[in-house]
Amino acid sequence: MTAERPATPQAAALARALEPLDLHVRVEVRDRLAVLHTAGSETDVLADGAVRGRVAAAARAHGFTHVAIAVGGG
Repeated sequence: MTAERPATPQAAALARALEPLDLHVRVEVRDRLAVLHTAGSETDVLADGAVRGRVAAAARAHGFTHVAIAVGGG
C-alpha cells in the first residue's frame, strides 16, 4: 500500500525529515517544487546519489513532486 501524498506541500516537515541525513536546509515552496536552500556545507552530502534518492523520496512523502537545490544560502 502506498502512502497518500499530502494535499499541501509541507516545507517544515520536510526540513525536519532531512536533518538525520545531515542536511540542515531551508525549504522554499513553489507549488509542488521544494527548493532546498543550503549553506554550502551540505553539497558534499548531496553529492551522494543514494542521499539524493532519499531526499526525493522524502519530498514526495511531504507533498512535493520535484526538488531543486540552491547552493549558497539564499
